[in-house]
Amino acid sequence: MLFSAHSLKDPKLLQYCENQLLQMIARIHDHDTPLGLPFCYGKAGIVAILSNAGFLLEHPQFHQEARKIAENIISQYDPASAFGFKCIAPTNQEDEILLIDNPGLLTGSIGILLSLLMVIAEEKPSWNAIFLLN
Repeated sequence: MLFSAHSLKDPKLLQYCENQLLQMIARIHDHDTPLGLPFCYGKAGIVAILSNAGFLLEHPQFHQEARKIAENIISQYDPASAFGFKCIAPTNQEDEILLIDNPGLLTGSIGILLSLLMVIAEEKPSWNAIFLLN
C-alpha cells in the first residue's frame, strides 16, 4: 500500500501507511513473539519492509529500526549451519520447531542475507523488483 500511496502522491494515504509502519515497530518491541528469520514470514522480511520504507519516505527511524532487527538476525548466525542460518521448517506439530539448513530466497538464507545487505546499502537494491517492491 505504501508504494501505491507514493505513486498516487496521496499525503493522507502516505501518512496512514507511515503510521501503520510505526505501529508495526511498536508491536515488535512490545511483544516477545518469536519470529523466524526468513524473508517470507520472519525478521528478514520486516528488515526489507522497513528498509524500503526508509528509502521511499526518507524517514531515518525506519532505517534505524531495520538495523536493530538486522543486528538481532546477525546474532543468530550459526557457523555450523551449511548456509549460515537455521530456518524454521513447516511442520504439522504445533509445539514442535524443526530447524533446517535452507538456501532459499523466501524461506532460507539467501533472503536473510539479501535483507541484511539492504541495511547497509546506500540506495534501494534492484533485487526488490522480483517482489514488485521497486
